[in-house]
Amino acid sequence: MATTQPADIDTLPHLPRKQTARRREKALESMEAETRSDPASDLNRREIRSAVQRAVEALPEGEREVLLLSEYNGFKYAEISEILGIPVGTVKSRMFSAVQKLKESLKGLGHAGPSEE
Repeated sequence: MATTQPADIDTLPHLPRKQTARRREKALESMEAETRSDPASDLNRREIRSAVQRAVEALPEGEREVLLLSEYNGFKYAEISEILGIPVGTVKSRMFSAVQKLKESLKGLGHAGPSEE
């Protein structure tokens, strides 16, 4: 069984973004527009964005690749599997691990998401 090298994420920007990524961007732009006039919100947003960027950059390469292909480029797990030449199960595992690490890294921001009641 031949092994394939993981794709270098820097060589992937030419990949088209999918509709879900575009919708996510539009929603973020809309939220940003609502808070633009508030300097405190602007500072908070920049701090959060910077923390997220640092947390993503700190992920192991394989997890970072899967996360970026899914969330930034909007690819489905099967598509990511083909792009990286890895099984879908590995894509799922890497995504789960990446999300868990991001949650841990970012939990101090006070935006933990919906409560589990």
